[in-house]
Amino acid sequence: MLQVFQANKMALEDAKKLADKLTAQRAELRQVNERLRQQETETRKLALIAERTDNAVVLTDAKGYMIWVNAGFTRLTGYTLDEAIGRKPGALLQGPETNPATVRYMHEQLAKGEGLKVQLINYNKKGGKYWLASEIQPIRNEAGDIINFMAIQSDITERKNSENLLLETSALQRAMLEGAGYAIIATSPQGIIQLFNPAAERMLGYAAAEMVGEKTPGVFHVTDEIIARAKELTAELGHEVKPGFEAFVAKSELGQPDQREWTYVRKDGTRFPVLLSVTTLFAARGKITGYLGVASDLTERKRNEEKLRNTLSELELFNRVMMNREQRVLELKAEINQMLSASGRPPAYPSVNETKPESLTL
Repeated sequence: MLQVFQANKMALEDAKKLADKLTAQRAELRQVNERLRQQETETRKLALIAERTDNAVVLTDAKGYMIWVNAGFTRLTGYTLDEAIGRKPGALLQGPETNPATVRYMHEQLAKGEGLKVQLINYNKKGGKYWLASEIQPIRNEAGDIINFMAIQSDITERKNSENLLLETSALQRAMLEGAGYAIIATSPQGIIQLFNPAAERMLGYAAAEMVGEKTPGVFHVTDEIIARAKELTAELGHEVKPGFEAFVAKSELGQPDQREWTYVRKDGTRFPVLLSVTTLFAARGKITGYLGVASDLTERKRNEEKLRNTLSELELFNRVMMNREQRVLELKAEINQMLSASGRPPAYPSVNETKPESLTL
């Protein structure tokens, strides 16, 4: 009887353990199913995002052959999913102007199982060239083995064209700035010098490296002139203009031309006159992005003006002397006529306006 009781007890314990195990397995199964549902939901979301994004999305196998592309890829390249599957992106899209060095770098990174970001030229189905920004990342399984590569690509042709145009424009601007005979100095909205061209270096004796990002134009201006200009602008504009950088730009900020003479002070302390034109630089919405000053050295012109003034003064003096001399000659003629008349003789100079005396018989 005891043996039967013990056997039943052991059977009950085994049954309870089995029930507990089944309960744990069912709970674990529910968790697995929930994770699968969550992963499926996330996968659907990612697939929807990938399908609707403007970017091209490419999924390849571990060897680099395409197994899926989204609608963005078709819009960008003209190739459908059926046309892309089983082909390598490079073989399908790269062409004559694709940079070989960039392609080598891509192969090297992918061979090492590492991600990469590149910009390169590709060609669409019609042969049209476009610039592409591409980010490629490996996808690994739980064991760490690469099973796929995913690329997200965007068309940057417009940006590249703008950059190239900017580079061409910048090259032209640099040539103009470097070859200009005028001092061209640009500042930030706060007045810090951002551009100091070679003519400014020659004119003022400062190197661009000393000025750019470090100084304001006030360093080579005369303080008294700045103070005087601030007072003039305060009266002219009807509001206080402080005697600092504001005195250079207050008028141009209103869109008014501002060209006047200033005295510049070279690094060695010598002074010389300049004609300075100041322009405020505005962004598209009217925000001030900086200021531009163009100055020409007036030393030679001032010297020539001084010579001209001196010449005019000498001519005026000569003219006065000659006028006085002519007046004195007329007076002498009149005196001679008076003397002749007093002695009963006819006048030697019937007209005192004559410049040549007639012959006299005394």
